[in-house]
Amino acid sequence: MKSGGSVNVDGEVCDIIEASYLKGQRTRVFWISRRDRLPRRLEETIRGTRDIVVRERWRNVRSVQA
Repeated sequence: MKSGGSVNVDGEVCDIIEASYLKGQRTRVFWISRRDRLPRRLEETIRGTRDIVVRERWRNVRSVQA
């Protein structure tokens, strides 16, 4: 896991965190808001015979108490 600095996502300053697993076959990059520590973006890369990249962007994220 490594940190990739910070960036603005839809008005939220976010830290970038990258996690790689399965010997680098899969990588996930998270953009985590500094204000509330909730995710704002996700990019997942699956490496195989053909790379698959999935990108998600989340707005109006909130924590729900059980």
